Amino acid sequence: MLKFNNVSYSYTKNKLVLDNVSFNVNDNEIAVLLAPNGSGKTTCLKLITSILKPNSGDILYNGESILDMKDIERSKLISYVSQETTSLSLSVYEIIMLGRSPYYKFTETKEDIEIVENIIKELGLSEIAFRDFDTLSGGERQIVMIGRALAQSPRILIFDEPTSNLDIKNQILIGNLIKKISKEKNISVIISTHDINLALNTGNKFIMFKDKTIKYEGDSSIVTKESIKDIFDSDVEIKIIDDKKVIIY
Repeated sequence: MLKFNNVSYSYTKNKLVLDNVSFNVNDNEIAVLLAPNGSGKTTCLKLITSILKPNSGDILYNGESILDMKDIERSKLISYVSQETTSLSLSVYEIIMLGRSPYYKFTETKEDIEIVENIIKELGLSEIAFRDFDTLSGGERQIVMIGRALAQSPRILIFDEPTSNLDIKNQILIGNLIKKISKEKNISVIISTHDINLALNTGNKFIMFKDKTIKYEGDSSIVTKESIKDIFDSDVEIKIIDDKKVIIY
């Protein structure tokens, strides 16, 4: 279990971004941080990955402070898929192999090769395994970056706006892939997004931020017209289609 325990953070001395925030994420749980841009979602992710350090509070995994871990230990526990994919003059295979770097000192082992080859097969990347990353479509790039994250063999997989630059087809593809990974590999997933429909299609726990702290937390029942109005200051309609909530803007 990941435990965000009474965490506060400020970028400047007198301006808190997060104020005494606490939440838990269990194994095999997909937690979605929902809020408008600039509300502290990405800050939470940066704190979990120790890109930032909290002013107060702690972040624990199974009772052990992530903040006290060595970088290499943390990189085996947590992998991060960022919002943007940078230009990389490497093949798909080489990029996914980069995810194994915490595990070997000088060169990859037979085990590393087997893990990467299995990930390539599982993600349906075999036909493009030796293509240059820069020649891929946006959806293909995102899948490759998920593959690199999986190669770290993490217990926690973090996504920052995972579908923000993708078309609808690839948004659905990535959302379904995240659900499949969490279920089959028993990985905790944390997603930061302002896309409420992506959240409802993908997550099973929802954390909604307002005024530097958590305003609503729970399953999909907390995502209502009233809570959306409160958090996003937007009036929406909610319809049930195939037993799923769909937000109509």
